Amino acid sequence: MGDFLCGRSPLIGNQLISDAAFKQIGRNCHDLFQLYMVDCPRITDQTLKSLVSCRLLTVVNLADCVKLTDSGVRALLEAPCGVKLQELNLTNCVRLTDMTVVTINKRCSNLVYLTICFCDHISEAGIELLGQTSCIVSLDISGCHCSDQGLSSLGNNFRLKDLNLSECTAITDLGLQKFAQQCREIERLDLSHCMQLTDSAIKNLAFNCKMLSYLNLAGCKLLTDLSIQYLCGVCHYLAYLDISGSLHISDKSLKYLKKGCKHLKVLRMKYCRNITKYAVYFVKPEFDKLT
Repeated sequence: MGDFLCGRSPLIGNQLISDAAFKQIGRNCHDLFQLYMVDCPRITDQTLKSLVSCRLLTVVNLADCVKLTDSGVRALLEAPCGVKLQELNLTNCVRLTDMTVVTINKRCSNLVYLTICFCDHISEAGIELLGQTSCIVSLDISGCHCSDQGLSSLGNNFRLKDLNLSECTAITDLGLQKFAQQCREIERLDLSHCMQLTDSAIKNLAFNCKMLSYLNLAGCKLLTDLSIQYLCGVCHYLAYLDISGSLHISDKSLKYLKKGCKHLKVLRMKYCRNITKYAVYFVKPEFDKLT
């Protein structure tokens, strides 16, 4: 109850809690401003409809609440809190469709952080609409149906600083090129397991997005030392790089990184079979974390 009184509601991994409990919360906790309702599989749209009186909500995390549908999310976002929301997490809410994205675009004018990982029924059209939601600074659409057209549309949001595209396997060099040319101020980008990307894509990314500080390329198996050479040539703010599973990257890349990325603190390179232990030993003093 102490958490409710101070405006926070953490209900994480509760397999027993149901809609009935939230009737009381909605009735009595009008000052609630943060709601963490993660992995509560029994709750339904009725819970969200019970919370429409919580006018001050700014953070809502509904990850893994698998019974929620567009109807429940719409009821919450069309309530007074919709325009106040700054952070919304809908990870693995598998019943949601493009209609939820339409509601977000229409109502959430102050939304900064949005996560819709593995929402299988959100289509390319929904992703394209997010490109028009210009308030979003951080977007996680990992595991969603995003191809080159959707990625190009996301580039229309010039405020976007942090984008997670992990496991968006339909993305190719062309889509990343168009995105990079439009969204030049991006700082954090996760492209892990976007397995169609080649050195050409990373070249365009490096020369257009020079403010990158975090880049995840794990599982991008077509990349070679050329990609690292491009990054080291112009992305001087890079502090985190993951090249795990890059079968064609060799010791040359470590030399490039040591010379060109002076701010690099974390380098992950598991399962890079062409990088030798000697090369790792040679560069290890340069990085805070090398795995």
